[in-house]
Amino acid sequence: MTEKDKKHIRMIEITGGVILILYALCQWVFFPYIAVTKAEKGKFKEACAYVVGREKTKASHKNIIMINGKYYDDIDIFAISATLPTNKQIVWDNFPIKKKRSHLSKIEPNICKKVQYVEVYNIFGFKKFYLYDYLNQP
Repeated sequence: MTEKDKKHIRMIEITGGVILILYALCQWVFFPYIAVTKAEKGKFKEACAYVVGREKTKASHKNIIMINGKYYDDIDIFAISATLPTNKQIVWDNFPIKKKRSHLSKIEPNICKKVQYVEVYNIFGFKKFYLYDYLNQP
């Protein structure tokens, strides 16, 4: 391997690292920040969520939730963790869905569970949403 090849490989490694860092920032900082800002303004959408099943993972399990005809892991759409400025973190931690998660997570594939969610887009056009509230109060 020549010195030029080694430099080329190193540049690819650095570029890959930068992409991973940007991805992590979007997932755990920017998207939640935008979601909290929209939630504070009351920009919610409503949909029917169907909890259609449960998959085993290494540590525990994840629920499969169908919303608007698409399947999601509950881990991807619940407001689980984020690193936000203090006042935004407080709002994020108090999304009403967190207290109602156990009621929503019951597997009932034929029952519509009305939810409110916040839709978020970033500058690259990627869309993500977070469940905000479970409206079928038990």
